[in-house]
Amino acid sequence: KLSFDRLELQEDFADGLSRKTVVQSVNRVFASKDKQVKRMLYKCRDEGKVKRVKVASLPENIFVYNEEVKSDEAVKYLMEHIDYNYYVKRAYKRIAEFMYIPKLKKIIL
Repeated sequence: KLSFDRLELQEDFADGLSRKTVVQSVNRVFASKDKQVKRMLYKCRDEGKVKRVKVASLPENIFVYNEEVKSDEAVKYLMEHIDYNYYVKRAYKRIAEFMYIPKLKKIIL
């Protein structure tokens, strides 16, 4: 059995509005570079009081993309929306856990 009853995607818009949407239990989640909407995924439990917990190990802003990823349209969409700098920084942090890496220059994608 899952440790939660449902997953909710919370979207906080730049204009102050907020929206929660129930999503499926398995999702393809990417780091987002969208500055107009901040999104986060929460595990929700319905026993007694509703309990919401952020899904672990996610970036600060995400987007969910559960469609086919191999089509030309999907690749174009993903290339425009994924925050690649997040993944580069995360890779450096993970490698640095095992070995010293001198910072040679700032990488900007």
